[in-house]
Amino acid sequence: MVQEVLISFYVKLNYKEQGKLRTYLTQLTVDLCKDHLRRWSFRALGPKKIR
Repeated sequence: MVQEVLISFYVKLNYKEQGKLRTYLTQLTVDLCKDHLRRWSFRALGPKKIR
């Protein structure tokens, strides 16, 4: 996850110095973790079991 966060941060580079970098990276990490869990649960359950 750390590598994904750092790569995402580097690729986007849309950080504006309005807040702290730590806050921005924390939110980016949370968002990527949520996306990862969403993809994992969809694969684990399968499209037929979700309905």
